[in-house]
Amino acid sequence: MKLNHDIVREVLLYLEDRLELNDELDSTKITIPEVTADEVAYTLLRLSEADFITIITDEDLSGNLDIFVKSLTWKGHEFLDNIRNNNTWDKVKKVAAEVGADSLSTLQKIAINVISASITAYFNK
Repeated sequence: MKLNHDIVREVLLYLEDRLELNDELDSTKITIPEVTADEVAYTLLRLSEADFITIITDEDLSGNLDIFVKSLTWKGHEFLDNIRNNNTWDKVKKVAAEVGADSLSTLQKIAINVISASITAYFNK
């Protein structure tokens, strides 16, 4: 399964909006328009591997994996804060497409550079 970065962003926004302190969110309750439960689960697993979220997993006797999201990490909040703005996110995706690299770590670096360029342009008015 391919990791869809638009879904990554949507999942992070969803979690930030709905998770409370000392809460956990069952992945099957995460509903995002036009995104399947499998896509959500896959995204959550990858976000956990990237240390963007903390999760608890449990495998039932049938081998089905249950995923419960505990929180966004500092790294997850930082990444989301850098890509929250739609214009910034569009620029990040455009640069990623043009350079042919779209790993999460690359998207993080691009987002930082896009924001840095915006800050420089702001101060050079």
